[in-house]
Amino acid sequence: MSAHESPDEHDARIRDAFLLLADETRLDIIETLRHAENSPLSYGTLKNALAIRDSGRFNYHLDKLTGTFVSKTEDGYALSSSASALYQAVLSTRPIAEHPSPTFDIAEPCPECGASFEICYKYEWIVSHCPNCESQRFAYPFPAGAFAGRTDREALEAVIQRMYHHISLAQQGVCPYCSGTMTAEWLTDHDTAFPTAVLVRYTCLLCGMELHTSVAAMIKQHSPIVSLFDDYGIDLRETPPWEFRRYVPRDGVTVRSASPVRIEISVRIEGDVFTVFVDECMEISSIESEHTRKRSCESGTNGSVDQ
Repeated sequence: MSAHESPDEHDARIRDAFLLLADETRLDIIETLRHAENSPLSYGTLKNALAIRDSGRFNYHLDKLTGTFVSKTEDGYALSSSASALYQAVLSTRPIAEHPSPTFDIAEPCPECGASFEICYKYEWIVSHCPNCESQRFAYPFPAGAFAGRTDREALEAVIQRMYHHISLAQQGVCPYCSGTMTAEWLTDHDTAFPTAVLVRYTCLLCGMELHTSVAAMIKQHSPIVSLFDDYGIDLRETPPWEFRRYVPRDGVTVRSASPVRIEISVRIEGDVFTVFVDECMEISSIESEHTRKRSCESGTNGSVDQ
């Protein structure tokens, strides 16, 4: 939403954009331009392709789209990137009933109670949860149509990679949906019994999209953590979120200071223990190993190791 827009104006603009598409002729114009492969079509070429003899009717609908979904250039008319994204989003949607509910066979203990947790598909969301203590590990949208041509396992791998990609973009300040500017804020006082009780909320200033992630999932994307795990032969880019949780113990996140925010995260890798220090700006300030810390305490030196 624009800073100069009221909520009512914002909502009205969204409704108007959808109303522009509530006409068969306008949809035909968009479909024709979409198949032009980003090459502008002249007025005559576009009109002839649609076989519309009534110039007044054609002009009326083309004018309605121009400036919103269609751009007018010196070479003719071209579909805007926002219209292409909207069209692709519509094509990706399929009624849930068209695809049988997938079954995901994941044998991983819940970090809360030790029972086996489940991954299921509900309302076009892939949700990981523990049926014993109802702890939710992660939830992410995945269109039903995206199951086409994929096994259940391949679909699960696809949503994990998509989720990691979206988090990475958000951390860089780019909305994964509309490319608008993403802001980030700490949520350290929300009501949850989840082990990683500190959340980060990313919000797009343009489309309003929100993405929430735990602080443990956030640092998983940072290069110092990726490098640390690489030293142990573990590729975090291929590690599902439920597997990464085995490296962060149940009580592994500690808020040392709320203002400014200072957070410590305990990470255990193959018997080695590290403390990751995260600052107010959501950056890793340093990573300290337990072995180095003990040795530094004995010698009276600083044991922090910057990555």
